[in-house]
Amino acid sequence: QSTPWDTHLDVYLGGFVFRLFIFHPHQLVLLRAAGNRALERSLRWHLSERPQHVTFVRSLTVKYASYARAVQLAKQWLHAHLLTEQLREEAVELLV
Repeated sequence: QSTPWDTHLDVYLGGFVFRLFIFHPHQLVLLRAAGNRALERSLRWHLSERPQHVTFVRSLTVKYASYARAVQLAKQWLHAHLLTEQLREEAVELLV
């Protein structure tokens, strides 16, 4: 069983839900031409830039054993000082 949405497809299989996104780079060009900048930025982040960020952070974690703990500590410090709303998690990971 599956449920189609405007932006993705939810596939239900064996008690699990898999969310599928279909992306083509030309879609960003069409969104820009249509003037839908917010959706274009969101799609670019989720489908292009975020996977690159995750790959980069994963490589840092493999190369430097203390990196993951340092990121945890930085996020805990920001949370304790009520600054988590000011910085995105990805920014903290890059700053560490």
